[in-house]
Amino acid sequence: VDTSGVLLFGTEEATWQRLRDAFRAHRVEKTYRALVQGHVEKEGEVRVALSVARHRPAYVRVVGADAPGSRRTSLNLRALHYGPGVTLVEVRPRTGFLHQIRATLAHLGHPLVGDVAYGGPSADGVTRHLLHAARVAVDEIEAASPDAPDFAAALERAGIRES
Repeated sequence: VDTSGVLLFGTEEATWQRLRDAFRAHRVEKTYRALVQGHVEKEGEVRVALSVARHRPAYVRVVGADAPGSRRTSLNLRALHYGPGVTLVEVRPRTGFLHQIRATLAHLGHPLVGDVAYGGPSADGVTRHLLHAARVAVDEIEAASPDAPDFAAALERAGIRES
């Protein structure tokens, strides 16, 4: 709910079904930007098994791959810029699972700034977790969104200026 950025939906049944099938088949390219705690050095593919630990409010945790109800997930992670105590990262999920990005980054020791549910630090002016869906593409459909104003302001306060 608090993630900003692109959202795809179908206005006709056939389009909705095509999008649903593409998500199920992992053919959708999703690119997120997140401001996270700490200096992220790990780059590349990150695979973890996730499980819903609580439904309301939703909370997901990393578990063993053989745990009942677990689902294997994969995302690609890349550091873009560093600020004092924070890193702007690009995340490209290969799978889709509830809170996948938030839970995975927290497990790696880099929770999202503002993400109190997963142990993220608070920051001046931040009222949500700083996760932004920057781009989504599937087949001929592509949508992109510039950083939300509060996300851009948080980057500036963190001393991150992109050229």
